[in-house]
Amino acid sequence: MKLWQSGNVEMRIWSRDHCPPHITATCRAESWTARLVFSMVTGNVSRLNLVPPQNAPSDRVINSLIDEVRAKRYRCRQAWWENHGDVCLDNVRISRRLSGDIVVYEPGFEPLPSGWILPKTGVYRLGIGVEAKVAWGLSETTEILLEK
Repeated sequence: MKLWQSGNVEMRIWSRDHCPPHITATCRAESWTARLVFSMVTGNVSRLNLVPPQNAPSDRVINSLIDEVRAKRYRCRQAWWENHGDVCLDNVRISRRLSGDIVVYEPGFEPLPSGWILPKTGVYRLGIGVEAKVAWGLSETTEILLEK
């Protein structure tokens, strides 16, 4: 599924892709392909890989594409969900902040309490985030991880 074109680079999500959620950026004119990973709940976007390395564009080009994916992350999330029906958060550790917000576990942050997203329970809700069942030790609840 072509999402958009950035200059001579096509930005796509392929129906046979696998976790983690990512965009495939292809520049046929310069013969390179980069995969850019995005989060279904945070604003994190990073480079997964770039092939072939000898045709790699400049860091400026890749960073510009990363910024585009970050800016269009809601569209990317929706397209990933429509194509794959998977939020790719199975068994991810989450925590409840003192504010009550549920967030993906952050190293260095003491969770109060922490739990694990149960496999195959995540559902993407456009404009809201990911709804999933969470195991909190002896109990299970359905929680919303608000998208950022």
